[in-house]
Amino acid sequence: MAELLQVRELEVTIPVPGGLARPVTGMALDIDAGVTYALVGESGSGKSMTALALMRLLPAAAHLRAERMTLRGEDLLTLPEKSMRRVRGGRMAMIFQEPMLALNPVLSVERQVVESLMLHRGLSGAAAREAAADLLAQVGIADARRRLDSYPFELSGGMRQRVLLAMALAGDPALLIADEPTTALDVTLQDQVLGLLRRLQDERGMAMLLITHDLGVVAEQAHHVGVMYAGELVESAPRSEFFAAPFHPYSRQLFLALPGQGRGRLAQIAGQLPRPEETLPGCRYAPRCPRAFERCRREVPQWQVVHGEHRVRCHLAQSDPGYALALPPIQAAAAPSAASGTVLRARGLKVYFALRRGLFGHRLLRAVDGVDLELAAGRTLALVGESGCGKTTVGRALLGLTHPTAGTVEVRGGVQMVFQDPYASLNPRMRIAAILLEGMEAQGLAPRSGQDAVVAGLLAQVGLPADAGERFPHEFSGGQRQRIAIARALAVRPRILICDEPTSALDVSVQAQIVNLLKALQAETALAYLFITHNLALVSELGHEVAVMYLGRIVEQGPAREVLERPRHPYTRALLAAVPRLDGRDRQAAMLPGEPPSPLAPPTGCAFHPRCPLAQAACRLREPTAVPVGPEHWATCLLLE
Repeated sequence: MAELLQVRELEVTIPVPGGLARPVTGMALDIDAGVTYALVGESGSGKSMTALALMRLLPAAAHLRAERMTLRGEDLLTLPEKSMRRVRGGRMAMIFQEPMLALNPVLSVERQVVESLMLHRGLSGAAAREAAADLLAQVGIADARRRLDSYPFELSGGMRQRVLLAMALAGDPALLIADEPTTALDVTLQDQVLGLLRRLQDERGMAMLLITHDLGVVAEQAHHVGVMYAGELVESAPRSEFFAAPFHPYSRQLFLALPGQGRGRLAQIAGQLPRPEETLPGCRYAPRCPRAFERCRREVPQWQVVHGEHRVRCHLAQSDPGYALALPPIQAAAAPSAASGTVLRARGLKVYFALRRGLFGHRLLRAVDGVDLELAAGRTLALVGESGCGKTTVGRALLGLTHPTAGTVEVRGGVQMVFQDPYASLNPRMRIAAILLEGMEAQGLAPRSGQDAVVAGLLAQVGLPADAGERFPHEFSGGQRQRIAIARALAVRPRILICDEPTSALDVSVQAQIVNLLKALQAETALAYLFITHNLALVSELGHEVAVMYLGRIVEQGPAREVLERPRHPYTRALLAAVPRLDGRDRQAAMLPGEPPSPLAPPTGCAFHPRCPLAQAACRLREPTAVPVGPEHWATCLLLE
């Protein structure tokens, strides 16, 4: 294959008080045409900064240095900014993690796509509009000409990501940099976007630098894998060799932190990433490494060949080459704990929102349309489904934050909620101690004396030191903030926690910490969890029962293991088929067509029939009823009747 991108000794430095921060140092990359190179690692490891350096989009204070940084032999370091503008979006393009932030909210889709076409192809007027519509069609947007007149807020998350991709493809780039392009998407939209990227890459012969922390995505998309830690590349290997035997202790810890593998307690990486301005005499991973020895702390490791093209920066390659043979064996999964009394019951729960239509009329948005749920002490009910299916609205209605339109909710004991974004849910102006005591004071539970001891006890319960109470939310990492949010929920002694996507914004290593914490708290206190998620691997890790939602209704429910291993509803099967496989083997094609219909105008008959590969004429006419398919396992599908 023809060599496309070559980078040697890339370094990014940023002046900070007292010295220099080095978010990227000693970086080397080789990407051939048509190849996907996956760059993986925790947040703060330097992945996105590397991508911005390649595009020369660094902050003004940052300084870029490299021995070599060429694209098709052209030196990107010496190009004047005017020439670099033609490279960006032309020979090299980038799509970002959050499409709503990357798109201009006040410009139509046409304006934003045509801007790239004018710059890189010289098109304008009707020719530019026609080319823009063709690009939208190429990325799988139906009714492309009509969508040109839409604005970003009128599009779903998946469609916004497709618009970004269309803009990136406008200049026919040789290299596409995709920075966490599916992290904010649910599993079916992720499957659609990844399938689209594979197809476009095959059709165009395009190379891709894929930045992600999802090893399942890497296993299915990448040809070559690079692992970054604290600004450095620490392991580089072809995909097959990497997944057969990851060598670097950091890479292995990332594997062991993945949920859904049946390994029992998830591995946690101790400590935190070193700060970019922090200088360490030896290996930067040594303070957190379970296999570190004296040499690791005093000598920087150099590249060692493990096998073929598999290279690693680790002293173990010389002292213990057999270390890479295999990951620890999978343990038998623990049996779920027995139920001990119902603490929450919902019957016929409906939440409708009246939306104004014209001066005198209105339309009903059926966000939740007849849901029955039951939750026992010490158990976890996982509520899963695509974005927009009504999961969060169910949680808010159970908590009383949204008033139900119909139905009943019975609760024994207190209920608290843990939100998706811990930074947004914590008051940035309050110290942690005040945040923890606020709810207790509101409910008359705060002690008159000894409040410091109460705060210290709550922090200890979630694995944080007592002095954390005197700090502010911005002084903590994302995982620590989520621990604080859990401690705040526990402060008022609830029997039920509603966890709304509590780990979706976290790295896999931090996610493991939160999952282990939730498991431990449930074992100690018999807490009941309603766990709202679209991550099916977490369901197998935490859930005792699972309920699958589609368009405001539950379409399948039963014991978690039974539903995950023997799904009966076509929608549940499609969700499971969309999950990337770590072993890299081809899986059953999921690719659900389109997106869920609008709850403003749900389809007649079975709500899933417009997307169901097994739909028959009767499915368009009659609503299915719940059919028992196993002990405490049921699904609503006419094919089962």
